[in-house]
Amino acid sequence: MYVKIIRIIFGLFFVFSGAVKIIDLHSFRDSVVLFDILPVRFINLASITIPSLEFVCGLALVLNVFKKVAISFLILLMTIFAIAVGINLYRGASFECGCLGPFEIFDTISWLSIVFNIGIVAILMFVYLKEEITIKYIEQLKFLVITSLFVALSVNIPFSNDNLQFSLNAQKIKDVNWSRAIDMINSEGAVLFDGRSAQKYEKGHVKNSLSLPLDQFEEYFSKYENIERNTPLLVYCDNEVCGASRRVVYKLILKGFDNLQIVRGGVEELVKIGLVKKTANPESIEKNK
Repeated sequence: MYVKIIRIIFGLFFVFSGAVKIIDLHSFRDSVVLFDILPVRFINLASITIPSLEFVCGLALVLNVFKKVAISFLILLMTIFAIAVGINLYRGASFECGCLGPFEIFDTISWLSIVFNIGIVAILMFVYLKEEITIKYIEQLKFLVITSLFVALSVNIPFSNDNLQFSLNAQKIKDVNWSRAIDMINSEGAVLFDGRSAQKYEKGHVKNSLSLPLDQFEEYFSKYENIERNTPLLVYCDNEVCGASRRVVYKLILKGFDNLQIVRGGVEELVKIGLVKKTANPESIEKNK
């Protein structure tokens, strides 16, 4: 009896989790972008199929059908998510995971997020071992995959044009060096954004750059709403591997900008090639005149 109760509770949890993502797919795709794990061409696919799988598998648990395969998929999703969180924590990233939309349990990703998901995996494995299989596993697999694909395609209908636009713009993103970036600022009126944290920006930033920190994007972007959507935008962060610049660029795509470049090498490259000078504060830099 207690296994049935656990199964229904977790089924309802995943129905809810999938539904809140489906209701606001734009925000969930934004979350997928922030994890910076998948290549651009798979971002839309993941943002549609993940909530569809969650919803269908959760429903299967509530209705007491196709349980073995449903639990298998959910264990896989939770394990992948825990690994993705771990990778980003190792990178030093901090952002909302987008797991439950506006009903987030944790403010930002943390080691508690990993523990929480490992706990869910453990409980799901317990239920899996206790449940009896009444339909062949392969038959369950076929039905759930087909049903999930149907839900994903249905969800994608109102989302398709936006998906196409995002994919096309994301594919056009290029890296430029600082010499080219400076030329674009002087000759094309490009706007330069600093994607690092607000604290790092305050300590020192490239002269005339605007602060647009990844972890406070919405708050800061409201200051720049009046920028024309065809304006060339450049984004930099600390170095080649910081990742914040690319994630800020993806968020700008979602805001309708389509002329975006990432400045290769970031602040560290500017110092190395001698295009900046350091002040008394070692964190503070500005572009040479």
